[in-house]
Amino acid sequence: MKKNINKSQLLTDYFLSLDPLYQETLFEFAEYLHKKHGKKRNVKISRPEAIPRPEKESVIAAMKRLNQTYPMLNKQKILEPASDLLSAHLLKGENAFNIIEKLEQLFLDEYQKLREQSNTSSLKKGKRIS
Repeated sequence: MKKNINKSQLLTDYFLSLDPLYQETLFEFAEYLHKKHGKKRNVKISRPEAIPRPEKESVIAAMKRLNQTYPMLNKQKILEPASDLLSAHLLKGENAFNIIEKLEQLFLDEYQKLREQSNTSSLKKGKRIS
């Protein structure tokens, strides 16, 4: 394998090129390997940046602000639902204020899930993240 190829991206490309049945098989195998041999990462979850919401803000500007507010989140997990909300605004004409409210909730929900996962894994090791 070439050194300059991002292995994570290459694995994603392989996954996306497969039929759904084979995608599930690859996912199950990766999950098995992770459970059996994966390294446990003790990651401290930072607090969100306190970036105030401007009075008048576009949906795109809100996305940028939320990405800066929650830099600890895995953007891949948020990409699809955020894209759906952006499409609802751009293609269906949904009100920007309402879309931004939904985006803020989406990011907050993902942050809370990350905190819960981190606390759960820390409790197993006898530590609690505050």
